[in-house]
Amino acid sequence: MADLKGAEDLSHLESRLNEIAVIMRQDPEPASGSSEAAEDADPDDLGEFDEEYLNLNSLMDEIDTFMTSLEQKNDSLYAKLQDLLHENRAVLQAFQEEREAKEKAV
Repeated sequence: MADLKGAEDLSHLESRLNEIAVIMRQDPEPASGSSEAAEDADPDDLGEFDEEYLNLNSLMDEIDTFMTSLEQKNDSLYAKLQDLLHENRAVLQAFQEEREAKEKAV
């Protein structure tokens, strides 16, 4: 069930990335005036790009959240695998010691 949720999250992020890619590929209309006017423009005034930047920012937040979740799951899985490896080594060592004890007894 958790895999399905992760797949849905990934699918959602992919669709959002595709939306942003379409927006970014569109040729924006050049700003009216000369390049000097563009240099004098207020950098805090995003104008027509407000929505695109907000969407991109939102998408980046979603990606960050998804990646953080993925990293936590990866860390948890790694820790569980390490525990399993140590347990298996202990069981293997116990079997080997038992087999050696039986061979000595024979």
